[in-house]
Amino acid sequence: MYQHGIYGNAAKGPTVRITDIPNKNWKKQEVFTTDGKWEKFKGNENKAHIPLDGSGF
Repeated sequence: MYQHGIYGNAAKGPTVRITDIPNKNWKKQEVFTTDGKWEKFKGNENKAHIPLDGSGF
């Protein structure tokens, strides 16, 4: 899990990105998106940054 603050490159406010890297193969990595699907990060950057509602970060 990767977390960053308001200066994220794809979304405003604090967000989290959940990444799956099957068998440590970075070329096949997928991210969990805001619509509840596992998708490639490229082209889904904004959906891959899930807002942290009520976060103090």
